[in-house]
Amino acid sequence: MDRLNMFLGERRKAVLTLTNPSGTVFVIENASFSLLRYGVEEAKGSCIAAEHTVTVYIEPKQKGDYVLEVQLLIADEIVKKRLNITVS
Repeated sequence: MDRLNMFLGERRKAVLTLTNPSGTVFVIENASFSLLRYGVEEAKGSCIAAEHTVTVYIEPKQKGDYVLEVQLLIADEIVKKRLNITVS
């Protein structure tokens, strides 16, 4: 799992690029996110999905360890991706 380091007060853009190893064409039908600090949801919302990338803007409100969880609806599947974030 990847990690992003931030300073308190920063607003950052996280971009996830999705690939399909089998080469099958896919469309991201819906994308949403939750920003969790020690398991408690601090923020949530919609992502910007374009072709095979998903963009999320985050601005953590406190110092500590976070997990950005992105949920994607692709065809009949729900796919989740996570990014660890440390705010100092």
